[in-house]
Amino acid sequence: CLGATQSVLVYSGVLYSGSHAHDCASMGAFPDQPRKHLLAQSVDDPKLLPWFPDTNDGIGEPVGPRVMAQTSSGGRHYMWVGGEFTTVNTKPQQGLTRFADGPDTGAPWVPNVSLSTLTPGRIDVNWQTSFDTDDGELTYRIYKDGSNTPIHTTTGYSVFWDRPQLTWTDTDVAAGETHSYRITASDGTNTSAKSPAQSATVASATEAYPARVRSDGASLYWRWDEGTSTFAHDSSGNLNNGFLRNGPAYRQTPAAVAGPSTAI
Repeated sequence: CLGATQSVLVYSGVLYSGSHAHDCASMGAFPDQPRKHLLAQSVDDPKLLPWFPDTNDGIGEPVGPRVMAQTSSGGRHYMWVGGEFTTVNTKPQQGLTRFADGPDTGAPWVPNVSLSTLTPGRIDVNWQTSFDTDDGELTYRIYKDGSNTPIHTTTGYSVFWDRPQLTWTDTDVAAGETHSYRITASDGTNTSAKSPAQSATVASATEAYPARVRSDGASLYWRWDEGTSTFAHDSSGNLNNGFLRNGPAYRQTPAAVAGPSTAI
């Protein structure tokens, strides 16, 4: 990674580092961005592990963490980190902090969900994978029409720089019906709140325009027809999702060609 490393510590087969890394693209991780100060890798593989607590740069030079040490007490194991930082995970904590080997107390972010229905008999439930500071593989549960029993469960891997779109298709629907969906993300110990409900009315006929776009082989297809979600799903099937920023007004602009679609 680009960005100097001030301290390293090996514990239980993991190499922990205190740095001000800002570009790890050369090793298949995050591109140039604001600094990250705490990272972890297997001693046998340079790939970054899903462990992303963070400090700020702090005062002085400033470069954040400068020293790391491992201790044990009462059957628990701790990693101590010292340096110039004044916050840890955005909370005030100056100069010294520690991380323990359990329990896990943080839940993943609430999933960001968007729906689409382009052909009769199906609703595509799309969502951006969530982020958890110490887990990459998360479990997602989809809830339909206010039920507390999930209709579908799946897993997906994500890290803060790579949160790909996942899609599940509900075929237990009929033309003209309206259904709502909510999703949770779980790291196995903690579960996020349910996402805000998103609703869609099943298409009564196949829309000619989007069908043609997809048959032409579009590599990215953002339809801009979200109702409330800030997640712009990719209808091409290639899962290249995007985001809607700054509070757009939804479904205002008539379609360029005849059809029910409206956009921002």
